[in-house]
Amino acid sequence: MNCLDKKKRNIGFVKMTADDLNTRISVYMRGLYVEKGMKGSVYLIGKANEEHIIGELFIQNNVGYGEYQIRKNGMTCNYEKDEEIIGISILVGDVRCMCRFQSEETCIQKEDLWLKMKYIYPTVHPFEENHIEKEYLSITPNEISFFSKEDHSLQKNEFLLKGYGNYKYIILIREKESYLIGVPGIYYLTEAANAKKNGFWKFSPVKGGKPYEGAFGYYLKQIRFH
Repeated sequence: MNCLDKKKRNIGFVKMTADDLNTRISVYMRGLYVEKGMKGSVYLIGKANEEHIIGELFIQNNVGYGEYQIRKNGMTCNYEKDEEIIGISILVGDVRCMCRFQSEETCIQKEDLWLKMKYIYPTVHPFEENHIEKEYLSITPNEISFFSKEDHSLQKNEFLLKGYGNYKYIILIREKESYLIGVPGIYYLTEAANAKKNGFWKFSPVKGGKPYEGAFGYYLKQIRFH
């Protein structure tokens, strides 16, 4: 689901997934030029247009993000069915963004989500060789919430967080129907062994070819992308 400003420009998107007990909502917005430390508020909108606050929107580098898990028929709200939630309201300062769900968008397709992420996150060219069949985005661990829930544990993956801490980015790679996470780093046998323990089985040097001691490149792990 897209988030639109007053001029109908796409400034972000919202993803909602659900099971029998919980509804999980992820919110991403860009172009939020606010004072340092300022936060927004996120509300659920019910069928009667009533609003229930579900949490804060954290803002860093002009990008807002938040993840919220709501127990159905619980203390936060009394929605027993996802159909009773018709949208999201986001308040940042005195600016409010309304994002209404559409029935045909209950499930975001891979292609749709990838295009939306391309609109928000920088396209990069991390390898010297020109891989025409591949696309690359520069992301952070926060965006892992948009992957399949089986991969959400990567947000706490020790090796990934170490690489992100050193270089301040990770990459998301798309090759046809396959998706991989790339953690930047330098190839050493000990580092490669640690990477494998954390699920990153392959290393690709930026200059191509086989891995060699001291080469800069990316430790790779295949992920499932919604």
